Amino acid sequence: MFPIRSHHWRIFPLALLLIISTGTCHAWTINLPGGGRVAFDDGVLRIGQPSASNSLLIIPPADTFISEAIVQRIAIQSAGAEKGYGAFCVLEGIPQDTFLGFYPTTSKIFRDLEQPLEQPIVDNGGEYLLSIDGGVTFLDGYERAQDRTVFSPAHLNHADSNSVGCNCVRLSSSEQPSLVAFFTARDIAVGEELCFDYGSNYWRGREDEKV
Repeated sequence: MFPIRSHHWRIFPLALLLIISTGTCHAWTINLPGGGRVAFDDGVLRIGQPSASNSLLIIPPADTFISEAIVQRIAIQSAGAEKGYGAFCVLEGIPQDTFLGFYPTTSKIFRDLEQPLEQPIVDNGGEYLLSIDGGVTFLDGYERAQDRTVFSPAHLNHADSNSVGCNCVRLSSSEQPSLVAFFTARDIAVGEELCFDYGSNYWRGREDEKV
């Protein structure tokens, strides 16, 4: 999902009129400035991640797996002394909007609200924690990340959202917050590392570690 900027609000009166005028219409899609979309389908309103292809990324069912063909194109390799290991495209390239799987959900961690934000909440340093609600509940991908034989979104390193290295995006569902899906944000060439923006909550208290 993406922030709704001021010019996006201009489209909502039109969407409202469309809903009222169609009455029994069960589905519609409106393109937004900047490449995103607002879509209404079977009672659900979705605001899609803007992308160069102008496609609307939708979180797939929970039992959906990354395709074997894509798995074969990604290898876990050294990303340098500061970053450790990372996920790299090693074969053929990966098209934009490709589903990369869900973040591991086998371990869920809850922060004590009285605990200082800069204090680690897990013994492993919290490098694989993914916040799903702004900093209270986390998915811990540490154990899955130790298996470097097969790619998982837990292997993705950070890149600032405004940098060319940020080539993946994550989407979460309000109905199922722990279901965090990852997609490629653009075409990935052979040799590129796959990265996404961890967000400001992740770096709070560890700004000096940011790479």
